[in-house]
Amino acid sequence: MHKTQARAVGEMAAYAKSLHPEVYVFCNPSFWNHKGYFEDADVMIEHLGPWYNDYVDISVPYRSNMRNEKKREALFMKHRRVNAQYAHPARRAGRSISWSSFRYGANGFAYWAYYTPRGNPWDIRTWKMYGYEALMVLPLENGVAVMPSYEEMREAWEDYRLLTALREAGKKDVLDALLKEFGDSFDPPRMEAATPYKCDFLELRDKALGAFKK
Repeated sequence: MHKTQARAVGEMAAYAKSLHPEVYVFCNPSFWNHKGYFEDADVMIEHLGPWYNDYVDISVPYRSNMRNEKKREALFMKHRRVNAQYAHPARRAGRSISWSSFRYGANGFAYWAYYTPRGNPWDIRTWKMYGYEALMVLPLENGVAVMPSYEEMREAWEDYRLLTALREAGKKDVLDALLKEFGDSFDPPRMEAATPYKCDFLELRDKALGAFKK
């Protein structure tokens, strides 16, 4: 959604609710501008503020918008059916999106695009930007092979469930320590450059599991 479309989207949401109040309105705003960057917080709040919290039941903004506290508090964390965030593709979002979603109090997260190959999907040598590919599986002659991106998605969901279990078990001190160690690890590695995460998710998971043994 661009800012020039926001008013029309708001009017459609209001009209849909007036006809069928039980309808769930979904919105996943990003607000790119002509330079490709995200609009600042005030611009997004100006164009979404008049209607977003009144009509949107399923809110899934692009994750960079969730990182901005002003946007997050004004628009994206009102109590509603779903407060989530998304990123694309899964390899770039990695496991960090589940941790940041939990930290913000969101009850979901999503990865944009399940299968949009760049190059020949049957030949991994043609995937020139592997860190940005949206390829969960590699098609083979007799089935498919699960790709690292798919594993990232699975592990992220397992992490989210584990963090939720810690909260339900009342282990606040452990949770606070884990989230502090996670910090702001939004940038997953580029596989082609083997850049490490800012934190060790395996180590964080081991610490979380260890809390249940005490």
